[in-house]
Amino acid sequence: MQNRHQLAREGLFYPEHTIGSNQISGGHSSLAIALMDHETKKAKKIFNTWYRQATKKGKTLFLSSEAFFNLPEAMRFLLDGKKVLILAYHRSMLEYHQSVHNQLIKRHFEKESFSSYVERVISASRSSNSMIHRSFLSLYQEWEGLVGRENMIVRSYHRSLHEGSIEKDLLERLQLNSDAFTFEKRRINISYTQPALELKRMINHILDKGDPENGRIDAYLQHYSEIQMKDHHYLKPSVDEKVSKKLHEYYQNDELYIHKHYIENPLDKKSIGHTLPVKSEDPEKSETLQKEVLAHLVKERRIARHLYQKTLYRLQNGQADYMVFKLAEYLDIEHLDTYGIHKIWFQPEQIQNMIEGKYEEADYLRDIAVLLDQRGDTKAALKIISRARTLRPSGPLIAELYARIKDKL
Repeated sequence: MQNRHQLAREGLFYPEHTIGSNQISGGHSSLAIALMDHETKKAKKIFNTWYRQATKKGKTLFLSSEAFFNLPEAMRFLLDGKKVLILAYHRSMLEYHQSVHNQLIKRHFEKESFSSYVERVISASRSSNSMIHRSFLSLYQEWEGLVGRENMIVRSYHRSLHEGSIEKDLLERLQLNSDAFTFEKRRINISYTQPALELKRMINHILDKGDPENGRIDAYLQHYSEIQMKDHHYLKPSVDEKVSKKLHEYYQNDELYIHKHYIENPLDKKSIGHTLPVKSEDPEKSETLQKEVLAHLVKERRIARHLYQKTLYRLQNGQADYMVFKLAEYLDIEHLDTYGIHKIWFQPEQIQNMIEGKYEEADYLRDIAVLLDQRGDTKAALKIISRARTLRPSGPLIAELYARIKDKL
């Protein structure tokens, strides 16, 4: 938005749009939202207003929003008969789906793990009635049919960071001098750290959709992640190797075709689909880091009070699953055994990790010790956690559990 006047000097009319309190914007998404909601008259009014303003000023209308990419057919009635240039930045399907999943957790109360999300997406993509495209290939083909291949510029997202800035790459593609433009020094809308993301997914188990504090919680977790990045302790969200392989194999043929036929600066064949780190962190270390994130979050008393009250409400009303009890432990809510925790067994994710061979003996013993302690069999829990401690003496979570269980005897 700060470069609207410079764009105008270059002959481009960039309509104003809203920017959220966290400085994140969906660009001209109001038009896309109207189209997605099948509000044709509203969409036509928005577009025609912008188009008339651009024409009156003798400028070319310049619109920007990620949401437009999925709407070539919906935009046909607006663009037919007009000269249109489409400029897109292509991300791998693996990175794209992880980004979508992250956003669902951050702002849309998503609870499921990434592996579960992937299974759902692939299953839906195989359905002929699905609104989820199998890949981006069909969308590129639809855009080509609408505006012509000669009016499409598709760039590889990872190869397009000209001088470390995708904005400068875009200006270069439009044959504009980037020196005349102002660029944001700090990164906007960065990903949460992995521990912050997992903590938010846990918190989503106690929040109702539309919870008024969700934006505040998001802002604090965003701030925490920015601090970690500056201090070079930024643990980027990663993916499990099996999930990565599954997505890569499912989309690889379409991705290869896209890079060959559409992308100006394609990745080499070996790099396609492999742009994210594979998860290898210790589960105990992950939980310890989640607690550190929570400690930062609850420094804001309003958030701390809200999390405590919402968690307690779930407990008192019999609406607690494993993740709620886990958050209750993190928040040091007392007398958890009175809320029916004895009914909780391993959570689905733990069971899946066991099935997939991700657990070592110390992991099994640790989780069994937790269950025994929750059920009041403290002596047996101490014996089990002692064995786990022998197997993994440097494990921080095991050491913490050992000390806590021992103090009860």
